[in-house]
Amino acid sequence: MKNAFVILLTFLGLSPAHAQTLGPFPMNGLFLIGYQAFVSNGTYTPDPGTQEIYVTVIGQGGGGGGCASTSVVQNCVAGSGGAGSYAAVYILSPITETITVGTSGAGGAAGNNNGVHGSTVSFGSLISCPGGVAGAGSAAFTATTPTITTTTGIAPTACTISGSTNYVTYPGQYPSPSESLGVLSAVFSPPGGLSLYGSGGNGVSVNGAGADGSGLGSGGSGAVSSNGGSAVAGGNPGNGVIIVEEYGQ
Repeated sequence: MKNAFVILLTFLGLSPAHAQTLGPFPMNGLFLIGYQAFVSNGTYTPDPGTQEIYVTVIGQGGGGGGCASTSVVQNCVAGSGGAGSYAAVYILSPITETITVGTSGAGGAAGNNNGVHGSTVSFGSLISCPGGVAGAGSAAFTATTPTITTTTGIAPTACTISGSTNYVTYPGQYPSPSESLGVLSAVFSPPGGLSLYGSGGNGVSVNGAGADGSGLGSGGSGAVSSNGGSAVAGGNPGNGVIIVEEYGQ
């Protein structure tokens, strides 16, 4: 069963090393007897023999902002997106629950366009994890003007948990600001928000579209343009996920 669980993690883009961090083997005298994973809306129904579950939830990541095209005396720097919040929760006597993964965030289109916030991911009414904040888009501006661009909102809170007192939760990582240093082409966006399960999109400098987040729930990075560069799009974020480990005898 554990080897099959490693295969599941690999399919989701996670390192097999996460098989030791998602849940203990065994737990409370019980053993892993099954698992279910959701990257879209659905319904969780406990498999026969399930007595307790260990649920991991990650909110959708936020998309990086897009940048307008620039003249030979202009810079443009858009904000990077943040990561979705994370929770891991033990639940006794599980029942059927509605799975809401929603739609993933998205990078802003090429031009002065904001990224799209990540949506909330929830496991019934028991766990609700906010998505990551989106990066702000940017218009072109005179290169000699120092500029900082951040996001279109504030960092998400930690997840809301009910029905269990045995859990951990962390708010999604808020990205560093993107900067133009007041010199032509001295522009860079930082990486998108880091998720527990992988990196955000790589930072970008001089000219380039934002990079996509590589980890589940991670943020996309912001786009940059300078010195006659084209309009470019922000990076797309990582998808949210719910992983349910089932334990029984």
